[in-house]
Amino acid sequence: MNSIKSLLKIANVGLVYGFLLSALLSQLISNVPTTVLLIGKAPFISLLWGSNIGGNGTVIASLANLIALRRYGMKYAITFMKISLAFFVITLLIGMLFLSIY
Repeated sequence: MNSIKSLLKIANVGLVYGFLLSALLSQLISNVPTTVLLIGKAPFISLLWGSNIGGNGTVIASLANLIALRRYGMKYAITFMKISLAFFVITLLIGMLFLSIY
């Protein structure tokens, strides 16, 4: 985690940028480590929404995704990711809209 933190050198960010950063970074390193990484760097509400929406998308985005696919078989991984990524994009756009009027 420290090596990722040193690579990113994240300064304090605003509401919408914190939300986007949280949601997009969750696709690479999962939503819980992303939230821990960004605590104190982004407003809490943007981390709350960003990590929640960020749990959708890639299989890595949330540990729950990996558990479910392991239970039902990795043969569903491509189908899961197609649907989950579409849901991620839709909820990301809706989240940006809500945060822009928040």
